[in-house]
Amino acid sequence: MSEIVYFSDALKRYPEVFNEAVEFLKKNGIAVRLIEGTRNIWTRDFMPIQVGYRLIKFRYIPDKRYPQLKVPHSCYEQLYPIYSNIILDGGNVVRRGDKTILTKKVLKKNPGLKLTKLEKILQSEVTLIPIEPYASIGHSDGICHFLPNGSVLINDYESMPQYQTYHKRLVRALKGFSIETLVCAYSKCPRMSEKQFRKLYPLADVFCSSFGCYVNYLEIANLILLPGFGIVEDIEALTKIKQLYPNHKIRQLDFSQISMLGGCINCISWDVRINGNFRPER
Repeated sequence: MSEIVYFSDALKRYPEVFNEAVEFLKKNGIAVRLIEGTRNIWTRDFMPIQVGYRLIKFRYIPDKRYPQLKVPHSCYEQLYPIYSNIILDGGNVVRRGDKTILTKKVLKKNPGLKLTKLEKILQSEVTLIPIEPYASIGHSDGICHFLPNGSVLINDYESMPQYQTYHKRLVRALKGFSIETLVCAYSKCPRMSEKQFRKLYPLADVFCSSFGCYVNYLEIANLILLPGFGIVEDIEALTKIKQLYPNHKIRQLDFSQISMLGGCINCISWDVRINGNFRPER
């Protein structure tokens, strides 16, 4: 079994992050490939979902307000996926083994959708969780991450007064899973007006950053790429991840700027596992 991580060619706009991520992955045996033809750095949402030896391409319909999110078919056609009519962003799919977590956004985008249909396609049990407050994108990969032992790692919402009601709803939805919490430093996000924000971050999609969202990390093979934001909570998050992944190599990258555009490391990457029965780009 071998692994490949894909990044958008547009990530080269941020050379320090791009070069450090590519160097770390390649040095540790992970192949890196680039997706050309996108106007933005986000890859997770429009790329297929791997289910066993198959790649399932769900319908990706970005917000009409953000035409830069549209991507040409050439970005994924060479992977020869199986196409589904279900509207589902890759960032709203958190999986491990036969378990998948989605936010309820999938029901809003697909009225009348039967979960049994989605479970059949994904070949896994699906758990729906509430959409995080203030997060218009509605993805699960900024809320939780499966750990190797099957537990679910979530943001420490309980420590933030404005999220405590959400924390209770989230825990109820995850009933049956063991839960670990990871520091979340949303409150440390730089404060500014939308006018100031648009001037500083013209490539941002929504006025809603992912600054302080450590749970949006990339796990591939025995490696972790963890976001950092230049704040004291970086150390707490890194310490926790080291405890949870004692046998992994971990690299923390400075995402203080990219996170302001609306996403973190899982958002900018897409990973696939291959062996003799499956070859992408054949």
